[in-house]
Amino acid sequence: MGNFKKLLLIAVLSSAALTSPHTMAWAGTSADAVMRQAIKHLRVPTEQSRIKMILVNRRGQKRTRIVSISSSTTKGHDRSVARFNYPGGIRGTALVSHEGRDGKDTQWLFMPVLGRTRRIATTQMGDSFMGSELAYEDIKTLRVEDWSYKMLRKERFSKRPCWVIESRPVAGHDTSYGKTETWIDVELSVALKTMFFDKEMRPLKVVVSQGIEQVATGIWRARRHTFISLRTKKKTVMDYEKIVINAPLEESIFDQRRLAQWR
Repeated sequence: MGNFKKLLLIAVLSSAALTSPHTMAWAGTSADAVMRQAIKHLRVPTEQSRIKMILVNRRGQKRTRIVSISSSTTKGHDRSVARFNYPGGIRGTALVSHEGRDGKDTQWLFMPVLGRTRRIATTQMGDSFMGSELAYEDIKTLRVEDWSYKMLRKERFSKRPCWVIESRPVAGHDTSYGKTETWIDVELSVALKTMFFDKEMRPLKVVVSQGIEQVATGIWRARRHTFISLRTKKKTVMDYEKIVINAPLEESIFDQRRLAQWR
C-alpha cells in the first residue's frame, strides 16, 4: 500500500490547488474525485520509511521483522524497493516494483539465501508477501485509472466522518481482488479502513490505519496499519518508526540487477 507504499500498502490510498472532499456536498460528491484526491496524497517525489512488521498467528504468537521501504515517483513512473533488515535469516531480502505510465507493472524478488533475483509472475500477485497478510500487489502504488468507483455512503469510522467508496477493477487490470471498499477521511483524504474481497466477492481481509499524522506540509500518513485475514484470523501489524518525505535517493536502489550489492 503507501508506505508499502506502500503497501502499501496500501495504504492505499494536499494539494491546495485541488478541492478538498470535505468542501463537497454529499449530493455532488464524485467517488472518482475523492479517490483521485486520496491517491494524490501518496504520490510524492520520494518517500522513505522504516517499519516494524509484526506477524501474529491465530494463537497470538508473534514474529518481528524490520523492513525499509523507499519509493520514487517521476513523470508517471512509480518505483519502490522494500528491503528486510531483520532478522538475520532474511536480512537483505528485497522486492523491487516498477510501475510505468503504460500500465505495465513488474516486480522482482531477491532472496540472499538463493543468491538470485526472480520476477514475480502476474499469477503470483495475490500470494502472501514474506509470510505476511499483505499480497505482492499490496506493495504497489495505486493508479486511479485501474479501477472504477462508486460512492456507497457517508458514515463515521474511528469517530471520523468518512466517504465509503467501492472500487472494482476495470477490464484488463490484473488483480487478485474482485473489489474493495474503502473508508476515506472526509477532511484529510486518507484511507482509514479498507475491506478486500476475492473474485467471488467474498470478504478476504481488512486493513485498518491508525495514528494519522502530518509528516510534511499537506502530507498525512498513518503510523500503524493492521492487516487482518478474515479467513485465517492471522494479523500483520506495520508500525512506521520513521517516515521521510522528498529526501534524495540513489537511482541504483531501484535497479533489480544490483539488489545483491545492497545487502
